Amino acid sequence: MSLPYLARLVCLCLAAFFLVHAALGLAVSALAPRAVRFASRMAPVDGAQLLLALRLFPAAFALLVVAGLCTPSYLYLEPKGAPEEMGPACFAAALMGLALWGQSLVRATRAMARSLRHIRQCRVHSREMRLPGERKAAWVMEGTAPCVMLAGVLRPRIVISRGVVAALSTEQLSAVVRHERAHGASRDNLKRLLLLLAPGILPFASGFRNLERAWAKIFGMGRGRSRGRGKKRGVPSRWQRRWCAWRAWAPRRRRWPRR
Repeated sequence: MSLPYLARLVCLCLAAFFLVHAALGLAVSALAPRAVRFASRMAPVDGAQLLLALRLFPAAFALLVVAGLCTPSYLYLEPKGAPEEMGPACFAAALMGLALWGQSLVRATRAMARSLRHIRQCRVHSREMRLPGERKAAWVMEGTAPCVMLAGVLRPRIVISRGVVAALSTEQLSAVVRHERAHGASRDNLKRLLLLLAPGILPFASGFRNLERAWAKIFGMGRGRSRGRGKKRGVPSRWQRRWCAWRAWAPRRRRWPRR
């Protein structure tokens, strides 16, 4: 297949990305069980960072190879002239790379659209309220169903239901809000978006499912703990937040007087 100068550059970049990413992705996928076991023995914050770095490493390194080696060498060494032939293997690898990025961009775009739609709904059905001990106002939604979350990527806002506010004490509520603030300070929603943007090993075959699940599990536990110093005072873990949310939703048991 004969392609012009810039079209060949695009195909070579896509093919190089696919080949480097596939090789590194297979290596990371093979090391994933050991990495998960090793991360589970670390502090939650450190373990989550390790698994996230492993998950993003193949795509980041492949982009570095394309931007730092493939593109400059092509522009410097390849003479501009008449179109040249491109082999079917290189063209097939370029199509695979294009499919990887297309799938990742579609997945991330859909997630962003759902997030924006959900944020608009929360804004309509809630009102801003400054909770005790907090400087920034949170969005308090009407209803008794338990809801505590951090909505948004660039400017995340805490969304909490009125049932949770009514069920928790001032100290418990402040701890739950500080936990969500910790997620915002560490840009955890941005990390989730990067995971959606990171392509899989092959189109429609991620190969990183176990790594992503282990990261999500450790990630939910890590915000309530300081770096290597045990549990941070006043900041509950994921299981404590679930218990607090369940208290806001579960009906109170009736206590019969003793005879």
